[in-house]
Amino acid sequence: MKKSSASLLSFFLDVIYALFIIPLMILFITRIKRSGYNPFSFLSKKQPGKNYIVFRAASVGEVALIKPLIDYFSVNYKVVLLVNTKSAIEKAKLLYNNIETTFAPLDFSLCVRKFYAIYQPMLVLLVEQELWPNFILNCPAEVILVNARIKPETAKKYLKLRYFFSKILSNFKMIFSSNSFSHTFFSSIAPEKSKLIGNLKVDAITAGVRKRTAHDTITISITNTHDPEEKILCDILINLIKTKPNLQIILAPRHVNRAGKIKEHYNSKGMNLEYFTNTPHNLCIVDKIGILQQVYELTDIAILGGSLINKGGHNFLEAAAFGCAIIQGPHFSNFYDETVYFAKRNAILIPQNYKEFEMNLLSLVSNPAKIQQLGRNAKEALKEIQGVSNKMIDEISSLIRR
Repeated sequence: MKKSSASLLSFFLDVIYALFIIPLMILFITRIKRSGYNPFSFLSKKQPGKNYIVFRAASVGEVALIKPLIDYFSVNYKVVLLVNTKSAIEKAKLLYNNIETTFAPLDFSLCVRKFYAIYQPMLVLLVEQELWPNFILNCPAEVILVNARIKPETAKKYLKLRYFFSKILSNFKMIFSSNSFSHTFFSSIAPEKSKLIGNLKVDAITAGVRKRTAHDTITISITNTHDPEEKILCDILINLIKTKPNLQIILAPRHVNRAGKIKEHYNSKGMNLEYFTNTPHNLCIVDKIGILQQVYELTDIAILGGSLINKGGHNFLEAAAFGCAIIQGPHFSNFYDETVYFAKRNAILIPQNYKEFEMNLLSLVSNPAKIQQLGRNAKEALKEIQGVSNKMIDEISSLIRR
């Protein structure tokens, strides 16, 4: 985009922010203070820098996601990481000891220009969906969007502002898309900018070792479920237990604060659900975060929630790393490419309705050899799609050398 056009658009954005964003910030000033967010923290840098590589990530998940990139580039370059939350700052301090970390500036042209004057970047890398217009329009260096992703519902909204969005995307040197839908979308608005690299999340998964339960027990975990998926599965599980009483079932809802209500519902159906411990009962539910790995260590069959209803599904790759046999429903837009690949490798089951779901489960619990084969296929398929971070490092390095 021409400099004059970018300046005009940047001024227009400043006006919009002044009219709408500032009043909202004033309205929620107490909440902002409580969060610890300080958009002017970059001003505390005592001496201006030069030739920084700037990473901009929103939250804890993205800070961890880009670790292979930061680890590689921080060896030979000065790196500053911009984040939006206090928890992301704390996560960065745990992961990195040789980079600077600070809060991202407000997206006003004056603020972002001041930031760029202090750090004088040689390259700016935005992560996933960090499309802050003024931060992009006013950048004096080349800008790359890494692990770019966009959901279909968000894409529809962006298309309503196609002209504005195309002006923003034209400022990118490259867009490294994480999936085929995002690649198609970005390519349609900014031709020749997008390149399909793959999802960095696959490289964050390491192989796990399952802990065997009793030799005649089959453990089924049902993870990342949303209301009403637990109710849908309840009747299926009741029928399954009647057929195969040697089952161990572990429910791990997406939001653990719902565990009490789910337990109450299952108990009203005669399921006698207990809370999960390190040595779980035959029927139990997880009521605290951070123990999904423990669940997968015990799991023979993993059922992924968010896929029986239209939530787009959730990440099944950790279950694959532990060699679990994976089943999910027909809604998997959030991990479409990975699901299609696993399906082609016979590494996942995708029943299209509840009857088929029940039949698939019954078929598996009646055939332990089939469980083991499906789990082996999943573990192998995961290995085959890994290596995304190395590809991305190579692409970025080649752009730096130009």
